[in-house]
Amino acid sequence: MALAGKLDESKKRQQKVQRKHNKAHSRMNACTTSTAITAEEKSEAMKILTVDYMSSEETGQECAGSEDERQAPPVTIFKICPLPWRSNRANSIIASMDRKTQRKSSNRAREMCRKRNNGDPSTRQPPSSAPAWAVKELPLRS
Repeated sequence: MALAGKLDESKKRQQKVQRKHNKAHSRMNACTTSTAITAEEKSEAMKILTVDYMSSEETGQECAGSEDERQAPPVTIFKICPLPWRSNRANSIIASMDRKTQRKSSNRAREMCRKRNNGDPSTRQPPSSAPAWAVKELPLRS
């Protein structure tokens, strides 16, 4: 029984990692195929379109919202853990790539996307190789 629990935990961890990789890949693809941004802007954006700059997500559940709440199966949602150190410019670039990806998605793909809500901020630190413009100054905690 303990082995089954460990395998389940491992599978959940791997799914979390895979979601981050998929997010980074789709954003990089949107950046490289975009004709609305210059080559210089693409070069800058590609510096932050890596897994290190992707927000973490936690799996949660909520009721489906039908009239009879007792019979509605719970719906899986993701709680996004925003990165408090990511600058407004970096957030803007990432949001722009998300919009480009969303526009290119089929109606069916959009329907299948899981609902995402904001969760608690992530405690991850910025990458040591982060460009200065991608990281905002955070107040020191006392």
